[in-house]
Amino acid sequence: MTDSHRIDFICAGCGARYKVVHIEAEPGLPDHLIHCTTCRKPLPATDDENNILKYFLVGRGRVQA
Repeated sequence: MTDSHRIDFICAGCGARYKVVHIEAEPGLPDHLIHCTTCRKPLPATDDENNILKYFLVGRGRVQA
């Protein structure tokens, strides 16, 4: 993908860029941990409106040694 795609989220750990889709969550749905595909730092799984967040990587960040 190119940089012309809208960026909704940037990982604080490595700068990886993601497009985020919000999906309405059903009540009582269990929480799942989501991690950055580049640095493995945790990413928010839901928003304040009880939507599930789905991340699509559009730009890799810097890998830390």
